[in-house]
Amino acid sequence: IICATKIEENNNKHAPNSNNYIPYHNLEESDFNDSNFSNEKQYNNENNSINNEKYIQPHSIINNSLLNKKDINNTKLTLYNEYNKTNNLDDFRKFNHEHEKTNNSLIEINKSFLQMSIVSQVSHEVFDMIEVLYDVNDNDNVLWPFYKPIYSSKYIIKLFEKFSIPSTSIKKNKMKKDHDQVFNKIAITNRLCITERNELINQMGNIHNPLYNFYNNPPMDDYNLYKSSKTKFVNCLKNNFENIKNEINNVISSEETLYKTECKNSNNLKSSTQKDSGFCKNVISIGITYKKKSDIPNDNDIIPFIDFLIEKLKPKDDLKSLIIKLNFIKEQFKDMKNKHDKYTKICQKEEASVKKCNEPDLNNNNCGNYFNDFKKKADSYSILDYNDKIIQNLEAIYYTYKESLEYFFKSIGELLIDKPDSNGNIIDKDGINDFDLSTPKSRLKSLETEFHTIFENTLDFYKNKQNLDNSNDTKKNIISLILPLMDKFTDLNKSMLNLINDGVLQKHMTITQIKQKLNQSTYEERKEGFTSALELAERWEKKKLETITKLNKENEETVKLEKEIRELFKKYSDEVAEKKHVEELKLKLKETIKDIYNKKEYIKKAIDLKKAIENNNKYIDELGKNTPFQIEEYVKKKDTIYSTIKSELSEIYKGNIVELYNELSSVVQENTID
Repeated sequence: IICATKIEENNNKHAPNSNNYIPYHNLEESDFNDSNFSNEKQYNNENNSINNEKYIQPHSIINNSLLNKKDINNTKLTLYNEYNKTNNLDDFRKFNHEHEKTNNSLIEINKSFLQMSIVSQVSHEVFDMIEVLYDVNDNDNVLWPFYKPIYSSKYIIKLFEKFSIPSTSIKKNKMKKDHDQVFNKIAITNRLCITERNELINQMGNIHNPLYNFYNNPPMDDYNLYKSSKTKFVNCLKNNFENIKNEINNVISSEETLYKTECKNSNNLKSSTQKDSGFCKNVISIGITYKKKSDIPNDNDIIPFIDFLIEKLKPKDDLKSLIIKLNFIKEQFKDMKNKHDKYTKICQKEEASVKKCNEPDLNNNNCGNYFNDFKKKADSYSILDYNDKIIQNLEAIYYTYKESLEYFFKSIGELLIDKPDSNGNIIDKDGINDFDLSTPKSRLKSLETEFHTIFENTLDFYKNKQNLDNSNDTKKNIISLILPLMDKFTDLNKSMLNLINDGVLQKHMTITQIKQKLNQSTYEERKEGFTSALELAERWEKKKLETITKLNKENEETVKLEKEIRELFKKYSDEVAEKKHVEELKLKLKETIKDIYNKKEYIKKAIDLKKAIENNNKYIDELGKNTPFQIEEYVKKKDTIYSTIKSELSEIYKGNIVELYNELSSVVQENTID
């Protein structure tokens, strides 16, 4: 929805006072014969809803929609500009010749405002008059042949009203109906190209937006997108006007036919004299805008100012895309200045032609012969009127572009410090305020927690000398090494926090100073302010690099400290673990030795048994040799029994069981546990 401002209520001296593509609307009437002609009923198309609209002023900009627009990141940027702080959209912006005032209001607006093209807030109908477009030359000026009969008919219609022609309401209504159809088709024709027009405006807005494609990826290639969209828009209008060309040309033909038929019956002609025929009187008040004092031809500062900005930005590799845009904007201003001069001269020429007028000897009998003279005068008026409206629209666009340049200029100050992301949103990440302080903080917290786990108490507890002295030597020695390292880690974290806070404050002060430097009224003051802003930005850049270097250095120190502290943690933990392991081994060894002792006693019994068996076996053998008894049968069985016993003994230990016993006895007797 585009908010319109009612033309008759707006006091803006620079805005057009008529609709830009409906040829007659809100026309002012001059005193035809020093009577109350201004009170006569103005020609008005009651059936044409478009004619009855109060058309949008080309300079109108929607303030509330901009000021209330929520930014995606809720960040704000302070801009200096004069705004009407009421909610009356009709009075949002009223330009005058002193539009650059020193008493500017300081307002807070969302940063996303910079991303919104001021160009896109102009009434889009302004661009339907394609002569105002940059890079549209005489060869592209294809719409004038279509508009000429429409603008000529305005003059003829006024003569009809003066002479009461036509006299019958039926014929008058038919003529009005024919005109209505033409005007409606012109409006429809313009609407058919809205898509192309909006695309063109979008491309212009992109160039006027300093944040759009800031990183120039892909690179802007001589504004091919703008040129292409401009060509499509012009061709669209041209082709669609071709479809209604005959109907437009028939407007004058129908007026001529009606005039020649009815002028003989005009009572006004019957009672008028040659000097009072009104032929040479100004029927329509036109040719006003080009006579007014305009800033465009006298503004010799804006182009040098843009050149100044370009030269200052050339050493800034990170701002190269702004130079491309500024060159385009400069060419737009040069084009407007040249066109303003061109169309002003055309208006001057045609006004001189209009003034050279001889009153015809006009009466009811010969009035039909003078229509061609009427038409020639109407043609001069049409040229004057049409070109005057071009000047009106140039005025509107000029002040809009000028305001756009002001925002562009102030946004450069922001871009000297912060840069946008790939989506065109200003981001304030500069390596300081987004420095990762959480990681060293979390590392310190982790070390404190681990310290408590390992040493079973807090750092503060062991900072008490008595508590530390009551610890065992191993713990005391390690903690004495850790405590100063932890203190140093804590101090580094505090130092980094102070560096960040100081950097953020310094940046804020720099941005504030830059805004103050750029908040100037004249171009010379702005040049001085911009030079100072560059110096402030350079000092901040140097300060920023120094701060980031210190932050990185101190952060690296915390990494080294963490490593040292963890090595001490490990050393103590290893010693504790080793002692614990030794104690566990002692217990295990005690159990093992106890088991060995038990087995040794068992083996001793086995050895004693073996000796007893062997002795008994020998004894039996001796008895077998000398016994008086007959025990031969027992001796035979003895060998079998002995073999069985020996085999079972070998199952107890394969090898020399006596040596095993001696070895076990040596372990138990000669080696202590430690």
